This record gives sequence, C-alpha cells and structure tokens, in this order.
Amino acid sequence: MAMHEDRHYVRDSADAIAIEHNTDEDIMDDDEFDFDLMISHTVECKCRAQREWNGSLKQAKSILRKVLDEMEPTARVAVHGKGEAAYLNISSTQHELIESLIPNKSERIQILHHAFTYGLNKTAFLVGGPEGNLMYGLIITFEDELLTAYGDVLEFLYNNGLNLFYSHDTCDLPLDLIKNIILNDNTLKKKYEVADLIMSALICRELLPGSRSKVKYPIPACDMLVPHEYALWNVSKGG
Repeated sequence: MAMHEDRHYVRDSADAIAIEHNTDEDIMDDDEFDFDLMISHTVECKCRAQREWNGSLKQAKSILRKVLDEMEPTARVAVHGKGEAAYLNISSTQHELIESLIPNKSERIQILHHAFTYGLNKTAFLVGGPEGNLMYGLIITFEDELLTAYGDVLEFLYNNGLNLFYSHDTCDLPLDLIKNIILNDNTLKKKYEVADLIMSALICRELLPGSRSKVKYPIPACDMLVPHEYALWNVSKGG
C-alpha cells in the first residue's frame, strides 16, 4: 500500500510498478546503463470475461479494434502479423478517446488515483482475456493541471469530514453533526443510528497505518459515510 508523499490521507495500491529505460538506444553493455534515464509508472490490470461485472469480452474486443484504428499503419500490421497485444500512448487531454477506450468511469478515476498517489504522471492500463492473454495496453499520461485539480478534490473531501477518521482522539467526533445528518434523511434514519457511525469511525482509526495499534492494513470501506460529498465521491470512483 502506498501513501502520497505530502498527504497522509491519500492511499492506494496499484497492481504493479513498471520501470523502463527512457532511451531509444540499445544498451549493449551494463557499464553504459544510465540510471538517470530510468522512468516508472503504475500498472492497472483488468481481465475481461463474458459475464464479469467489470466489462465483457465482447466490449473488450470492440475496444481493441478502436485501439488498432488509432495506431500507425505499420505498427497495426505488426500486431496482426505476430498476434501480439496492441499498445497505444494517449494523453488525459484526449477526453473523448479515453472515454471510448475506458468506458467505465470508475476505472478512469482508479488510474488517475494511481498516478496522483504515487507521484507519477503515467499509468499503464492493461486488459487481458479470460484465458490470460493480453489483448491491449493503454499508456495514459496525465497532465499536471488535472493531477493538481484531483488533489484539490481529495483535500476538499478530507477537510470537510473525512478528517474525523484520521484523528487520534476519540473525543473529537462531531456527534451532533452526525446525528443531524442521520435524522434529516428518512432513508438513513431507518437504517442507521449514531452508534453505527461512531463504531465505523473507531474501526477505521484502528486500521489506519500509523495508528496506536500499529496495524498497517488498507483503510476499510467507509460504508457509513453519508453526507452528500461522500456519496458523490463513492459514486464517481465506483465505491
């Protein structure tokens, strides 16, 4: 599990970290290897099966055709000839293209979160079939403006309520605020009590890395967070 360098409340776990040598020249000797040219990016892997919730195999094959259409003709011929996976470099500024190649908005938020948390501007999105074969890969470069804006959103959510789950003092829970939130929503009033929210907050605190219990597990799902900002956040990221 990774934590953002400057924001302790931003956590994430990518599937892998890819490291590559940022040069077009072939490395002939280990003595010529230049570590200053090493670059890294996060990796997110997806498997598409016919009836899986995260995308059908039929849709993935359709997206593969779109990826091939975006590739240079010579590269497209090479992919078809060798039966290898297709790879495409795209930018976060290509909004319509990204939406067509990654139609699930939760997955788009997920790879953006990877890039922001790890402090990298690039994420590889790899899609495979049910037999384990790699179908295509997208290398997405996120612009600094988007990463900054995303960080501002996370900071807003933290400052407007999520920070209570990171506090070390159990006496500072805004019980009146929590109670008002529940009592002013008919649906919540039927499902939850203040004690439910308190218990959820205490569990989160104990499981947060750096807590007194020294247990270093990922933060549990915050199913009890009910204000509008939290609901909007969960819906946008698929939580």
